Amino acid sequence: LDGTQHQNDVFSSKKLMVATAFSPIRFLAPRLFTLVLRNMDIGPGLSHAVAAHLTQLSNLMHFDYFGNYAGTEGLYSICRALAHAPNLQHLDLGCNYLNAECVHFVVYALSSLPRLRSLHLAAPPSLTPLEHRADITLGDAGLQVLCKGIAASVAHTSITTLSLEG
Repeated sequence: LDGTQHQNDVFSSKKLMVATAFSPIRFLAPRLFTLVLRNMDIGPGLSHAVAAHLTQLSNLMHFDYFGNYAGTEGLYSICRALAHAPNLQHLDLGCNYLNAECVHFVVYALSSLPRLRSLHLAAPPSLTPLEHRADITLGDAGLQVLCKGIAASVAHTSITTLSLEG
């Protein structure tokens, strides 16, 4: 799903989009390999609901959660749920207000994703509201945590692509 298609639809709400996306989950879960929830502006509260459904997707190989502004609480839930997707190869958590605190959750997720090849944490400045930019940077401390986490997971992951744009 791409939320940019729903922005002008007065009848669609975030809750409705999430419910619609996951309504057939019990039937699709064994066969679902790619889940794209891009630019839906889901936010922290509904990220918990997404995370609950992620735990059912053990065969997931590609998860795109770019542009959902999940914040600390939402990223915590999403990253914990990723432990249930050990086959994940591509992960995009860009534009989710990742900061030095949240990066610990991403590093935690890496420890349970042995097949991960690409990790995208980009937050292009043009897509990030000016008032939030100072609060959502990794900074030196966050970047060090991320690099150490990736280095520690090298023995059991195969990350070949890392995107930190912005």
